Amino acid sequence: MRSPGRASLVLTTLLALCTFAPAAQAETAWIDDPNADGMVGSSLDIGGVLVANNDDALNLRVRVREVTHGDLAVWVEPKWSSKPTGAPFYIFASRHRESGTYSERYYPRDEQPCRGLRFSWQRHKRTVSIRIPSSCIFGGNYDALRVRLITEVDGDDADVAPGTPSGDWPYSRLVRRR
Repeated sequence: MRSPGRASLVLTTLLALCTFAPAAQAETAWIDDPNADGMVGSSLDIGGVLVANNDDALNLRVRVREVTHGDLAVWVEPKWSSKPTGAPFYIFASRHRESGTYSERYYPRDEQPCRGLRFSWQRHKRTVSIRIPSSCIFGGNYDALRVRLITEVDGDDADVAPGTPSGDWPYSRLVRRR
């Protein structure tokens, strides 16, 4: 005869495994951008962007040929469950200077604070890691989104992604939120 303690432990373990399923992973997208297509040489020339649309934040890892002082802006256009009135996108930007890095969010025509917005410029890894809390994108009210990026050096455009051979600057494909 089995003891009630062991059966209770097995039942509790099974219930815990069924109840606490692991969180879904973010849908990701890779934006490829040709190397050596930068407009000012290798400085902030985008090689590719990994986009991960988590439930709590949009994370991007931007690969560049050379991390230098300059600017990086991410345009985010959500697909909403119920579209709000006003402009259809946000711009998140970072100014990377010798004196430090300053990051901000722009809703077209208005600069608004975004708690938790981070741009991490990593010269030795040749990447810029970006974390945009979902609460900063229309209060988290969106189903999927698409992005496009631009870099600038000394006020001049350095590169865009995604880019096209004809010089267009489209948005990426939609990346669903998980």
